[in-house]
Amino acid sequence: MKVAVVFDNMIYGGIERVGISHIKLLKELGHDVTSYVLTPKTEPIVDELREICGVRIVNLPRKFCPEAYWVITRRYRGGKYLFPFIYIVLTLFIAIYKRFIKDGFKYDVAIAFSGHYNDLTFVANNFVRADKKTGLFVAAGDEVLEIVELQAPGKKKMRAADYLNGHGFADGARFA
Repeated sequence: MKVAVVFDNMIYGGIERVGISHIKLLKELGHDVTSYVLTPKTEPIVDELREICGVRIVNLPRKFCPEAYWVITRRYRGGKYLFPFIYIVLTLFIAIYKRFIKDGFKYDVAIAFSGHYNDLTFVANNFVRADKKTGLFVAAGDEVLEIVELQAPGKKKMRAADYLNGHGFADGARFA
């Protein structure tokens, strides 16, 4: 199986280390794994990644992702009027930008591993083509859990991907 694993960045941290462990396991199971790193500024940990799989560095900063700006709807009085404009402009920008960096490879699975706006946007907007996409992961001690379904207070249960289309989580958000 061809697997694309997308990281926000490759700095020394917990999720990066867990990601490398998962990639090693996938490789041991015989899968063809390619990793995408969306921040050109990397640390030497990316060399460790290069030793086990193909690595593609693509520049997609979080500030280019429309979902990163949803917080203005709650923080600023006019945010709910400004956000749709920002969302439309950045969605158009992403559509144009994608044409310049799309690599044409097809994968069976694409995983947005770190769950930040840019890696989720990269997978959701088909920068890499894949039959199956997944992406809401939460660190839980030494393990990483994939959130497939969730239910907001007072709301009905929904797929995590559908929830993320209209909401976002700040980096370092904690869940009870």
